[in-house]
Amino acid sequence: MKFLLIFLLMSSTFSAECVNSSLKKAGFGFANKKVFSQIELNVNKWMLDNEEDFVLDEEYEVFSSIYDGLVSITSIDNVQTSEDEMDGDVVFIRSLSSGKLLEIRWFQNGLKSVAFDRDYQKCPTAIVPEFVNKLL
Repeated sequence: MKFLLIFLLMSSTFSAECVNSSLKKAGFGFANKKVFSQIELNVNKWMLDNEEDFVLDEEYEVFSSIYDGLVSITSIDNVQTSEDEMDGDVVFIRSLSSGKLLEIRWFQNGLKSVAFDRDYQKCPTAIVPEFVNKLL
């Protein structure tokens, strides 16, 4: 089963197709109406204001066809949210070579959101969650 999940994750990551409609079908809202750096500040402020509630969930690296390079993915869990509702409440996707933040996905107040830096990517990373309580 673990092999199948890794295969599905990797095959979706290698896809160069924009996944906007798939993410919308999965319940994501797009938060790119604000400047990306402001969205980054807002998410970081939310986490800092509630730092006792956030714990590192997992970190790993994958190839992103959208970014056309290796990216690091950091998933952070909000312990105030039940795992059945959302497992991994904030996801940061960064360029592995530069550390530049490319995309943020987060779950707050019952809503799943995604924002990405249009200076580096034309659309979100090509990973669509298979389960409703996941951001990746």
